[in-house]
Amino acid sequence: MVDLKLIHEVQLGILANGYFVEENRLDPQFEYDFAKVMADGTRILEHGREETKARNGIFIDVFPFDRMPNKRNLQQSQQQQLTAILNEIRKRFYPEQYRGQVIDSKYSRLTLTDLYNSRFNLMTKYNGHPELTLANMSSPYAYGKEIIKPHELNQVITVPFENLQVPILKDYDAYLTRLYGDYMKLPPLEKRVQRHVLKVKVDNHQASAQAQPENNFEQAAG
Repeated sequence: MVDLKLIHEVQLGILANGYFVEENRLDPQFEYDFAKVMADGTRILEHGREETKARNGIFIDVFPFDRMPNKRNLQQSQQQQLTAILNEIRKRFYPEQYRGQVIDSKYSRLTLTDLYNSRFNLMTKYNGHPELTLANMSSPYAYGKEIIKPHELNQVITVPFENLQVPILKDYDAYLTRLYGDYMKLPPLEKRVQRHVLKVKVDNHQASAQAQPENNFEQAAG
């Protein structure tokens, strides 16, 4: 017997135990090319996304890693196209941020769905080449900085995290060092400030996973 309720929840990105997934294939109002696992019954206000219509709860990011071309001209082309597509998408959601800027984009005539599809196809264009380095193309860092080398991908170990056993890269030190340098050294005290999340609201986390957070932050915070 087909569980229609379960199918509907999967389509909405709802997970068990009060969590749900937000990404653009589930919600076109979510503009990014990665996913977020969010806590139901929570709301946040993010800098630069104050006007978002997507669900926006306390989250962890889930970044995809895709194959990166090894020729510099192909890397530059991919980077430039991904940036142009993201700018076009964000311009449609947050027009005030782009007011007065001249953006001559070949993507301006595409629908939002076409933009999402074009971006996905561009990100996965080289995935048929297992010898290529994997890169997080959704990374907030520079293109090609957050990478996993091919030989590292299949070498994993299991470590405890809370009450879970989680597989991670065996050579996690190399990955973290490439990304952060001396990642075990704390930054200066004056730099230990987060500027990403402006407000947080916890209404009733661990409530029914079917409950849908309101899109209006002020209403949720009231």
